[in-house]
Amino acid sequence: MGVAAVELTFDYIIDKLLETEVLKDVSESYLLDQEGRVVVDSSKKGKEFRSGIAARTIRMPEFEFGEVVEAVKDRRSGYAEVSKDRVRYLVLYNRMNSLGWYYVVSGEAGDLFDVEMDDL
Repeated sequence: MGVAAVELTFDYIIDKLLETEVLKDVSESYLLDQEGRVVVDSSKKGKEFRSGIAARTIRMPEFEFGEVVEAVKDRRSGYAEVSKDRVRYLVLYNRMNSLGWYYVVSGEAGDLFDVEMDDL
C-alpha cells in the first residue's frame, strides 16, 4: 500500500483543465463539489489565487442554478436550460467519478449554439 498526491494551483487548473480555447469567450467553466458548491471557476483566473495566500479560507458558494445543484446532489450528469434575468442559459454538467466532483460549462444558450461543431 502507498499514498500518492498531486499538488496543482487553481490557476493551473483553470488554465489547463477548465478553459477550452473554442468556448472560453462564450462560457464559464466550473468545478463543483458533490454538494453543488463552486470549488473554482474560470472567471477567477489570475485574480484570487496568488502565492502567499494559501492559508486563506476559500469560500465555496453554492452554484447559481438550483436545478443543477439538485442534479449534482443526486449524482446525475446532463444538461439544463435555465433562465436568469430574462437570459436563457445552457448548463452542461458531468460527474467525475474519481472525485465525485463535477465539471460544468455554462453560457448563454444562443452563444453556445453558435459554436461551430468543427471547432470542437
